[in-house]
Parts: sequence; C-alpha cells; structure tokens
Amino acid sequence: MKKKILSMLLFALAIFLLTGCVQVRTEITIGKDGSIESVQNLGVSKKLVELSGENQMDSLMDDKEEYEKEGFKVEEYENDDFVGMKLSKKFDSIKEFLDSRAVDGFSEDIGNNPFTVEVDEGFFGDIIKIKGDFPFKSSGAMDSDELMAMQLFKLTDTDISFTINTPVKADKHNATDVKGKSYSWELDITKDQTMELEFKTLNIGNIMLIVGAGIVVILLVAFLLFRKKKSKHEDQSHETIIEE
Repeated sequence: MKKKILSMLLFALAIFLLTGCVQVRTEITIGKDGSIESVQNLGVSKKLVELSGENQMDSLMDDKEEYEKEGFKVEEYENDDFVGMKLSKKFDSIKEFLDSRAVDGFSEDIGNNPFTVEVDEGFFGDIIKIKGDFPFKSSGAMDSDELMAMQLFKLTDTDISFTINTPVKADKHNATDVKGKSYSWELDITKDQTMELEFKTLNIGNIMLIVGAGIVVILLVAFLLFRKKKSKHEDQSHETIIEE
C-alpha cells in the first residue's frame, strides 16, 4: 500500500496539485454472530487521473486477480471526487479478517500486522478488545525522503480512515469520530497512531439455556405445589366420607 500511495503522492506534489488526491477507506461491520463484512475503497482524485492518464488507475487495479482468487468481490467505484477500486468480502470472524489480505497494505507499511484481538470469554457474554498499533514514523518503514514527501503532502486533503461498526455500543474507544455504533479513525501515515475499541457481546445461547432452565424449574415447582394441594384436598374429602 505504501509504495502505491507514495507514488501517487509524489506525482501529485510534482504537479503541485493541492486538492484531495488519495482515498483509502476501510470499513468493517461486526455481526451479532461474530462475522465480519468488510468493504474497502482505494481511490485517487479524478483530477489526478485526468492529468496522469490511466497509469494511476492501472496501479490500483494491478492486484485485482489476486484479490478475486482470495474471495474478494472487486468492483470499480466512482463518486463526485474519486475513482478507484472497491473490495468487499464476508469473513466468519474478526480474526479471520485481520489475518487476510484486507490488511496486507497496513502490514507492508509498518512491517507487521498492526492489529490484535483479545476475547475474554464469559458464560453470559464475551468482552472483545481490538487494538491497532500504527508506528508509521518510528517503524522505519519510510526513509527520510519518503517522510519528507509525506509531510509535504499534508498540504493536501488525504482521506485515509478505518471504521468499525459494532453490534452494540462500545464501552471503551479512542475513535476520532463516533456516529451511533460506528467508530472511525482518521489515519495519518506521517506519525505513530493507536486504535483501541472494546465492547461486550451477549451469549444468547447460554442466556436462553438459563431462561429455559428457569422456566422448567418454575413449572416443576408449580406442578409439585398443585399435586400437593390436590392430594391434600383428596385426603380431606376422603376423611369427610368416612365420618359420614
């Protein structure tokens, strides 16, 4: 990801294009069952494409076949300002997503997978802790010339973000933007950053098991009380008949 983004940034600097040039958006939605729906937009400014011809688009689409082989749906996308590639795929778990090609770009930038996931399992529910360490500056992934180019490019309006949509509201987070149960981080690859998110999920199966067991116990107690009351009533009736 870094090399592709850097080439686009340097080109933009060379032509003094001081408008938004690059868009890298990653958004995942965590389902109640723990599954993940991932959508990534990788795009460049339409103005940049017009000035550079097809080279920048070709660079974005170079890995299309590789993504498709790994089960990603690859589409071209376009909005008012950007044109590029849209990647989407569903994963069984967040760990499967974080081990996938979807985060390869981040891994390339800093030398290792920046994400970790901890799951504290409980009978009634789990606590999910997601953390992302992005030591873009201190990792040494960029040399001094690349860092200088990135610093200069901060004059432009880049759009590099990571969004997590959770099934419940988070208990802890350091997101830069929050909308309901949607948590977003704006990433600046010229400095070190950290993502943190923690939320709880309910174990519906175990809760239903307890509720079901409680209902059975209540019904059993009610049945035994009814039998006892009925037996007592029958004994009293039997005694009355004998006295007569």
